[in-house]
Amino acid sequence: MRCGFAVWAEASRVVFRRLGAVEAGRLAGTARSGRTAVALFGRLHYRHDLPGGGAGPATPDGDAARCLDLFERRGADGLVGLEGDFCLIVHDLRARRIHALRDPLGAFPLYWRASDGQFEASMAADTLVPPGTSALDRGFLSAWLAAPLLASPDGVTDRAILQGVNRLGPGRLLSVDLPDGPVVVGAAWNWAERALDPGDATPAELAAHARMLIDAAVRERLGDRTAVHVSGGLDSSTVALTAAALAGRAAPLYGLSLIYRAIGSLAGEAAFVETAYAAAPSLRPHLILADDLLAYDDAEAATDEPHGAVLAGAQDLSLLGAARTAGADTILTGIGGDDLFDIPPYDVADLVRAGRFVSAWHECVAWGQVFGADPFTVLRRFGLRPLAARGPAGRWLALGRPAAVPAWIAPDFAREAGLADLFRQAEARLFCGTGPTALSVAAASIAALAGDPRRGLAAEQGILVANPLLDPRLVGFALGLRLRPRAVPKRSKPILADAMADRVPQIIRQRTDKRNFNEVYFRGLARNLPKLERLARAAERDLGIVDGGRLAGSLRRAAMGALTDPGESLGIDLMLALLIWLERHVSAAAPPLSVPCLSDAVPDMEATQA
Repeated sequence: MRCGFAVWAEASRVVFRRLGAVEAGRLAGTARSGRTAVALFGRLHYRHDLPGGGAGPATPDGDAARCLDLFERRGADGLVGLEGDFCLIVHDLRARRIHALRDPLGAFPLYWRASDGQFEASMAADTLVPPGTSALDRGFLSAWLAAPLLASPDGVTDRAILQGVNRLGPGRLLSVDLPDGPVVVGAAWNWAERALDPGDATPAELAAHARMLIDAAVRERLGDRTAVHVSGGLDSSTVALTAAALAGRAAPLYGLSLIYRAIGSLAGEAAFVETAYAAAPSLRPHLILADDLLAYDDAEAATDEPHGAVLAGAQDLSLLGAARTAGADTILTGIGGDDLFDIPPYDVADLVRAGRFVSAWHECVAWGQVFGADPFTVLRRFGLRPLAARGPAGRWLALGRPAAVPAWIAPDFAREAGLADLFRQAEARLFCGTGPTALSVAAASIAALAGDPRRGLAAEQGILVANPLLDPRLVGFALGLRLRPRAVPKRSKPILADAMADRVPQIIRQRTDKRNFNEVYFRGLARNLPKLERLARAAERDLGIVDGGRLAGSLRRAAMGALTDPGESLGIDLMLALLIWLERHVSAAAPPLSVPCLSDAVPDMEATQA
C-alpha cells in the first residue's frame, strides 16, 4: 500500500506518521488521551455493540476514539473483538508498549521489524527497508510457490517477501514493550473454530437467519456514496439488491458492471445484469465494455507483495476507475459467496476414510449428475485427493501420490527449499484442518481471501472496498452448514437463494450454470505470451528458481487451453504473480524500491514517552 500509517519507536519517543495522498486520509483516523495514542485506518462495524453504544461520529477519527475508549476500558485483549475493515496501532504511554491489530480478513496490511532497540511498523512494506534494497526472503518464495490455492500471502505465510520484514497476520494482535522488549504475536485466526453448528434448524429457518445476517452486513458497510458490483450472478445480486433495499432513495447508489459482447462464453451474462438492474431502479448503472480487458493485461499498479489478483488487474482497475468517476466512497462486492454457500461434496473423502465405501460411491453418482460429470471424476477430486493429503496411509487408500513440484521449478532451488515437503504440508493444511474435510477446505478458502491488495489500491484514492458476504458473523454461520449432513442440492446455493426469495429475481436465483472466465484467461495468456515468456527467462537468469524454457513451454500450452491438470494452471499463476511483482519492484529494468513520501499535508502525531 502507498497509504496508511507508519510508527517508529525507540527508547525516548514514538512517532506516528501518515502515508500517502490526501485522498487516502479520508480513511485515516487518530485519537489520543493523556495515556493512550491510537491510529486507525479503515472503518469499524457494529459500533452499537461497543461500550457506549457507538456514540460519536461515524468517521475515522470517531472510530479511533472508540478504539481508544475500548482499550482504556478493557486493555489490549478487548481490541481483538473489534469488527470492521481496519488496521489499528495503539501506543500505551504508561506501560511503554505498542499494540497492533488487523481485522480477521486483513483488509489492509501491516508490516514490522525490530532491531537494535528500535521497533518499526508500517502499512507500506518498503518503508521498512533502505531505498533500493532488493534482498528477497527465500522462505517466502518457497511457501508462495507451494500454495494450494491462488491466495494472498496472508493465506500462505507470515513471512514477507522483503528480507528482514515481517507481516502481521489477519486477526492477530501484536504487542511489544519499548524500547527493546520481545515482539509477541497472538495466535493465528482459525475460521474453522468459529463455525456455528446449526443444530436441527430447518432449511427455511437457515434461510431466514442468513437473510438477517446479510441485511446487517450490508447495512454496516453502506457509505455516503456507495457503488456495488453487479455481475448478474447470485452473490453480487444479493449484495447489490440488498443495498438498494436498505439505502432507499435518500443516498446515491451506483452499479458497476463488466459487459462482454464478443467473448461468447460471457456474452449471455449481459441479460442477467440487465435483470438485476431492472429489479432495483434506484441503482445507477455504470457499464464497462470488457471484451478487451483480458487476463494479465495488467495495469501498472504496484503492490507490496505478489498476489493472484494481478491476473484480473485490468478488469479491477476499470471498475475502480468507474467508481471514482461516480464519486463513490465505498464499493461493495459479492466476493465470498462461492466459498460460503456453494458446498462441494468433500464428505466423499470422509465417507471413504470411515470405510463407508458404498455410501461414498452413491454420493459420487448423485453429484456426478449435478456436475454433469462421471462418478470417477467426482471421486478423484473430492475423495482421493483429500485422502492423499493424509500421509502415506491416506495415499495408499487413495491409490495416489502427493502433489508434485512443477517440472519448471529449478531442481536445485526445489531441493534447497524442501519444496516437496512444503507441497505435502500445504495439501494437509487445506484438507486436514479442523472438522470435516468440507469445513477445512472452506476455512482455508476464506483465509486465502484475506489481504486483497485491490482494497489498498482503492484506499489510496479514498475508497473503501468492502465484502459484506465475508462479514465474520455470516462466515461463522455459513461454515457451520458443513457440520451437518445435507441432501444433494437440486440447485446452486439453496440457502442463499431462499434467503433472497423476494429480493433477487427468480431467473438469477435458479441459475443452474455459472459462466467461467476461461476464455478471458486463455486469450489473455495468448496476447501477453511474449511478455510472460520474457519474465520467465529473466527469472531463470536473475533468481535461479525457475527453468525458463520449461515454464515458457507450459505457458504456451496454457495459452492454447491444452493443460489438463488444474494444479499445473495454479502453479503457473502463482509463478506469474511472483515474476510480475519482481519486474515492478526489484528487477534490473525497474527503478529501485520506492519509499513513499511521508505526507507533509497531514501533521505527524508524535507521542513522547511518559
